[in-house]
Amino acid sequence: MPTPAKTAEDAKAATKKKVTFTRKKALVMQSYSIKDKKEGIPFYVEVKSNIKSKEQLTKAGKPDLDDDGKPKILHLCQVVDLETGESGEMVLPFMVHRALESIKHDDLVGMKFEFCKGKMKGRTNEWTVYEVE
Repeated sequence: MPTPAKTAEDAKAATKKKVTFTRKKALVMQSYSIKDKKEGIPFYVEVKSNIKSKEQLTKAGKPDLDDDGKPKILHLCQVVDLETGESGEMVLPFMVHRALESIKHDDLVGMKFEFCKGKMKGRTNEWTVYEVE
Protein backbone atom coordinates (compact mmCIF):
# COMPACT_ATOMS: atom_id res chain seq x y z
CA MET A 1 0.00 0.00 0.00
CA PRO A 2 1.45 3.43 -0.93
CA THR A 3 2.38 5.75 1.87
CA PRO A 4 0.38 8.98 2.09
CA ALA A 5 2.01 12.22 0.90
CA LYS A 6 3.55 14.19 3.71
CA THR A 7 3.28 17.64 2.11
CA ALA A 8 1.34 19.31 -0.69
CA GLU A 9 4.53 19.28 -2.83
CA ASP A 10 4.86 15.52 -2.34
CA ALA A 11 1.25 15.10 -3.47
CA LYS A 12 1.86 17.21 -6.62
CA ALA A 13 5.02 15.28 -7.50
CA ALA A 14 3.18 11.97 -7.14
CA THR A 15 0.45 13.07 -9.60
CA LYS A 16 2.88 14.51 -12.21
CA LYS A 17 4.08 11.21 -13.61
CA LYS A 18 5.40 11.56 -17.13
CA VAL A 19 3.22 9.72 -19.63
CA THR A 20 4.67 8.92 -23.03
CA PHE A 21 2.90 7.96 -26.22
CA THR A 22 4.05 6.51 -29.52
CA ARG A 23 2.67 8.10 -32.68
CA LYS A 24 1.18 5.62 -35.13
CA LYS A 25 0.52 7.76 -38.23
CA ALA A 26 -0.40 11.29 -39.20
CA LEU A 27 -4.09 11.76 -39.88
CA VAL A 28 -3.56 15.12 -41.52
CA MET A 29 -0.88 15.35 -44.20
CA GLN A 30 1.08 18.58 -44.29
CA SER A 31 1.06 20.54 -47.52
CA TYR A 32 3.93 20.27 -50.01
CA SER A 33 3.94 23.77 -51.48
CA ILE A 34 5.20 24.49 -54.98
CA LYS A 35 4.31 28.19 -54.96
CA ASP A 36 7.91 29.19 -54.26
CA LYS A 37 9.43 26.98 -56.94
CA LYS A 38 11.42 29.08 -59.41
CA GLU A 39 11.03 29.04 -63.18
CA GLY A 40 13.53 26.76 -64.89
CA ILE A 41 14.72 25.02 -61.69
CA PRO A 42 13.56 21.39 -61.59
CA PHE A 43 12.47 19.55 -58.47
CA TYR A 44 12.03 15.81 -58.02
CA VAL A 45 9.28 13.90 -56.24
CA GLU A 46 8.09 10.35 -55.72
CA VAL A 47 4.31 9.92 -55.82
CA LYS A 48 3.01 8.12 -52.73
CA SER A 49 -0.75 8.07 -53.45
CA ASN A 50 -3.19 8.07 -56.32
CA ILE A 51 -4.58 11.43 -57.38
CA LYS A 52 -7.71 12.45 -55.52
CA SER A 53 -10.05 15.29 -56.34
CA LYS A 54 -11.98 17.55 -54.02
CA GLU A 55 -13.87 20.81 -54.18
CA GLN A 56 -11.90 23.95 -53.46
CA LEU A 57 -13.42 25.89 -50.56
CA THR A 58 -13.48 29.58 -49.73
CA LYS A 59 -12.23 30.84 -46.36
CA ALA A 60 -15.86 30.72 -45.21
CA GLY A 61 -15.92 26.98 -45.96
CA LYS A 62 -18.28 27.22 -48.92
CA PRO A 63 -17.49 25.84 -52.41
CA ASP A 64 -15.37 28.24 -54.50
CA LEU A 65 -17.17 28.67 -57.81
CA ASP A 66 -15.73 29.39 -61.26
CA ASP A 67 -17.23 31.86 -63.75
CA ASP A 68 -19.81 29.26 -64.85
CA GLY A 69 -21.03 28.70 -61.28
CA LYS A 70 -19.46 25.24 -61.04
CA PRO A 71 -17.31 24.31 -58.04
CA LYS A 72 -13.56 24.57 -58.62
CA ILE A 73 -11.86 21.20 -58.26
CA LEU A 74 -8.43 20.60 -56.73
CA HIS A 75 -6.36 17.56 -57.70
CA LEU A 76 -3.99 16.33 -55.00
CA CYS A 77 -1.56 13.53 -54.30
CA GLN A 78 0.92 12.70 -51.57
CA VAL A 79 4.56 13.11 -52.56
CA VAL A 80 8.06 12.90 -51.12
CA ASP A 81 10.67 15.39 -52.31
CA LEU A 82 13.58 13.21 -53.44
CA GLU A 83 16.20 15.85 -52.59
CA THR A 84 15.02 16.97 -49.14
CA GLY A 85 12.91 14.03 -47.93
CA GLU A 86 10.03 16.42 -47.20
CA SER A 87 6.67 14.74 -47.59
CA GLY A 88 3.25 16.23 -47.97
CA GLU A 89 0.14 16.63 -50.03
CA MET A 90 0.78 18.47 -53.29
CA VAL A 91 -1.91 20.41 -55.13
CA LEU A 92 -1.29 19.59 -58.78
CA PRO A 93 -1.13 22.50 -61.20
CA PHE A 94 -3.48 22.06 -64.16
CA MET A 95 -0.72 21.20 -66.64
CA VAL A 96 0.91 18.69 -64.27
CA HIS A 97 -2.45 17.02 -63.61
CA ARG A 98 -3.06 16.71 -67.35
CA ALA A 99 0.34 15.07 -67.84
CA LEU A 100 -0.19 12.59 -64.98
CA GLU A 101 -3.70 11.72 -66.19
CA SER A 102 -2.11 9.86 -69.10
CA ILE A 103 -0.65 7.30 -66.65
CA LYS A 104 -2.83 4.41 -65.57
CA HIS A 105 -4.29 5.31 -62.16
CA ASP A 106 -2.81 2.40 -60.16
CA ASP A 107 0.62 2.69 -61.79
CA LEU A 108 1.23 6.23 -60.49
CA VAL A 109 2.13 5.26 -56.90
CA GLY A 110 5.90 4.79 -56.56
CA MET A 111 6.75 6.63 -59.78
CA LYS A 112 9.34 9.41 -59.66
CA PHE A 113 9.11 12.65 -61.60
CA GLU A 114 11.01 15.79 -62.44
CA PHE A 115 8.77 18.85 -62.51
CA CYS A 116 9.97 22.15 -63.88
CA LYS A 117 7.97 25.36 -63.73
CA GLY A 118 7.96 27.33 -66.96
CA LYS A 119 6.93 30.81 -67.97
CA MET A 120 3.55 32.28 -67.17
CA LYS A 121 1.15 31.80 -70.04
CA GLY A 122 -2.26 33.38 -69.53
CA ARG A 123 -3.39 32.62 -65.99
CA THR A 124 -1.12 29.62 -65.41
CA ASN A 125 2.51 28.58 -65.68
CA GLU A 126 3.70 26.11 -68.26
CA TRP A 127 5.19 22.95 -66.75
CA THR A 128 7.46 20.21 -68.02
CA VAL A 129 7.04 16.75 -66.52
CA TYR A 130 9.53 13.90 -66.95
CA GLU A 131 9.49 10.45 -65.42
CA VAL A 132 12.88 9.74 -63.78
CA GLU A 133 14.62 6.70 -62.27
